[in-house]
Amino acid sequence: MKQLKLTFLVTMLMSTVGTKALAYDAKIDGIYYIFSGIEAYVTYETPDYDSYSGNIIIPSTVSYDGKTYSVTRIGESAFYDCSGMTSITIPGSVTSIGKDAFGDCTRLTSVTISGSVTIIGDNAFSGCTRLTGFTIPKTVTTIGNQAFFGCSSLKGVTIPNSVKSIGIEAFCGCKGLGSVTIPSSVTYIGHSAFSDCSGLATIVVDYGNSNYDSRDDCNAIIETVSNTLIAGCNYTIIPSTVKSIGSGAFRGCSNLTELTIPNSVENIGEDAFYKCYNLTSMIIPNSVINIGDNVFHGCSNLKNVELPSAVTNIGVRAFQDCSSLTNVTIPNSVTSIDDFAFYGCSSLNSVNFSNSLTYIGGFAFSYTGLTSVTLPNSLTSMSNSFYRCGNLASVSIPSSITGLEGVFSDCYRLTYVTVEWTTPITITEEVFINRENATLYVPHGSLAAYKSADYWKEFKE
Repeated sequence: MKQLKLTFLVTMLMSTVGTKALAYDAKIDGIYYIFSGIEAYVTYETPDYDSYSGNIIIPSTVSYDGKTYSVTRIGESAFYDCSGMTSITIPGSVTSIGKDAFGDCTRLTSVTISGSVTIIGDNAFSGCTRLTGFTIPKTVTTIGNQAFFGCSSLKGVTIPNSVKSIGIEAFCGCKGLGSVTIPSSVTYIGHSAFSDCSGLATIVVDYGNSNYDSRDDCNAIIETVSNTLIAGCNYTIIPSTVKSIGSGAFRGCSNLTELTIPNSVENIGEDAFYKCYNLTSMIIPNSVINIGDNVFHGCSNLKNVELPSAVTNIGVRAFQDCSSLTNVTIPNSVTSIDDFAFYGCSSLNSVNFSNSLTYIGGFAFSYTGLTSVTLPNSLTSMSNSFYRCGNLASVSIPSSITGLEGVFSDCYRLTYVTVEWTTPITITEEVFINRENATLYVPHGSLAAYKSADYWKEFKE
């Protein structure tokens, strides 16, 4: 009896091997459906299968096993990555388009939607790089996060007066988009909603909108209550009433060459000017007390920047890859420079550090053009901060520093090192890789101690 039960169990297990669980209830006229009550949802064959191609027309009803179902939803990932699909027609019975429904359908050029859809889900059309036009039905209330992210060929979109919510990065990367009008119905716009729209020339908010405005014909979207500019373009003029520049506000405005920030601005959010390639100079007023992460990351033509006297921190990757930046003065208010802050600023040959600086983050000045560095006495902590500064020849290090692990690694041209420790600290051989060709300057009366200390004694003189 036991043997019979075991044989039956093995047979059942073997029957399931190699069989994929079906993601649908029925396939009708080439379209896969899931049934729920009297409704049908469009879905895929299996999650990893390119289920559809060509021109797809979804019916408003389908019949199966003696029942008629109303097609009300395009399910999550239903057409995701169907690279062979070129057009889709969605009937009036459909009320929602699910998350990732048409994501990465790279050959999709035409979408026809009848007017019953209320929700366009997150990433619904993300990565549809050949989609040139899209008519949002007048029934839509929600445009999800990244709904049209990376639709680089999209040239015209009209946001109807039914829309209440525009999600985070909803139209980010729509480089062909030339103008945007925000209707009076909109109550929420997520950060970076129109970032990386490099062709955007006109932004208007309807005068009847109580949450957002385009005051003074500024060519931007401003959150009225907080006076935060959340979306700008190549031709924005920042009004003098703006207090903050929001996250990603000008991100990817590649034709922006100059911009005046008024004295009213106190905060510049992360990614605010990320990859504004043609921005050449920037004067940040002294009213600004915070510069967020990635603020000028990738502004490769930025040559001059004046930092405000009130700012206390320079954020992560704030100026990374600003390859034309030649010199920077860190104001005395700054106490910390975060990781990768000036990483890859290959033309940066001069930095004047503040006397209040206590921390320089990892790789903050790596791959810069610095030739000489004098660190302030206030500094207490660093980590790989000047890794691979190939032109660095001279450094002066205060006694306030307690460790040098990795700080000057692979600085092959470092030939003059000045230290203020009366007693040498412990280092490894990687700290000063060129020490046998370098000159070490130590405090008076400390020479003997350095001549007997590991690795310090290997300096040329």
